[in-house]
Amino acid sequence: MIENIRLSFRGIFAHKMRSFLTMLGIIIGIASIIAIVSTIKGTNDQIEKNLIGSGNNTVKVALYQEDLEYSFDAGIPNGVPTVSKDTLESLKNIEHVQGATLYRSRQSYQAIFRNNTSLDGGYIMGVNQDYFSIAGLTIKQGRGITEDDNKKYSKLPY
Repeated sequence: MIENIRLSFRGIFAHKMRSFLTMLGIIIGIASIIAIVSTIKGTNDQIEKNLIGSGNNTVKVALYQEDLEYSFDAGIPNGVPTVSKDTLESLKNIEHVQGATLYRSRQSYQAIFRNNTSLDGGYIMGVNQDYFSIAGLTIKQGRGITEDDNKKYSKLPY
């Protein structure tokens, strides 16, 4: 064992330039790997900060039956509790939650009419005044829904 160590040192000192270049290659290789990994980590952190800080960070909670979202056209299924105003307020009071709202959506149009015209395509949503700000939507024309509209079940003019 000692003889092997002595032979290796003798080889290093006999070929100083080759040994120096080998060490230099190993040092540069390890340094470049560390630099690449650090750059990728920093870039991922920056992308994560940018994504979290921009746009809407919303969570949609829906009831699913098998692989499809449950359609409430047939009513609420047995054993599924409805969300009360107290439950909605408790959701709003969770730390880091900026708002919560309820809505109903519908995609079947058999009984939806305006005057004598039936709905042909589209997506209908029943929302309250909080929905637009929570969903990150802006009303470009007209006005939004007010609390008074909700209390009186008002129909908004078109």
